[in-house]
Amino acid sequence: MGITTTYDDHVLTKASEDYLEAIYRLSLDCAEGDGTVRSVDVAERLGVSKASVNKALSTLKESDMVEQSRYGRVTLTQKGRDYAALVWRAHRALRLFLESDL
Repeated sequence: MGITTTYDDHVLTKASEDYLEAIYRLSLDCAEGDGTVRSVDVAERLGVSKASVNKALSTLKESDMVEQSRYGRVTLTQKGRDYAALVWRAHRALRLFLESDL
């Protein structure tokens, strides 16, 4: 049974949160400056197949967290950006705690 988080009546699995965080972090690093990322870059960052990314994107689109252009570029919605920022902040706080206190 997976651990989930409720956000505005949507439930995301930890795996979906990981995909959302990867998209967020890639969008911050994006060279184009438009905040869009390629699904192949998400696959590379997480070490998963492009098919896995496409399946995760379908779930995230249904949850109104991402939009995907006709040519495949992925953009976070404002809702997705806010949620991803929270996930990333939580992961950094946990990492800092584990590194400094343990």
